[in-house]
Amino acid sequence: MKNFRIIVLLLMFLPVFAVQAQEKTIPADKAEKLKKPAQKKKELLKMTPEQDAKYSQIMNRYAQKRRDLKNDTVMKMEEKRKIVKVYFNEMDAEVQKVLTAEQFATYKEMEDKKRLRMDQMQQKQPKIK
Repeated sequence: MKNFRIIVLLLMFLPVFAVQAQEKTIPADKAEKLKKPAQKKKELLKMTPEQDAKYSQIMNRYAQKRRDLKNDTVMKMEEKRKIVKVYFNEMDAEVQKVLTAEQFATYKEMEDKKRLRMDQMQQKQPKIK
């Protein structure tokens, strides 16, 4: 009887463990897709290894901030969007310190196009109240 209870409990929690394991891993093909735009941007900007290291640190730091914000369940979506815009401005200011004027102009042009597409996609989504 005791073994039966243990088996039942294990079967009850098995789906929970499976879901947690799925959330933490990114499939290799998706990880590669995520790297391609970043790699393309780095190639177009023709960064030095030192610039690349600083640029990657900045991008990773702000990506983490956006993930944390996305996981916030209390804040409303409109507030999150405003904060993300602030993050983008801060990130651009930091990147500008790392890149040359010519590199930053190219970076800014690419980012503006990307952000415009993001805004257009958000406007197409129905508002949830």
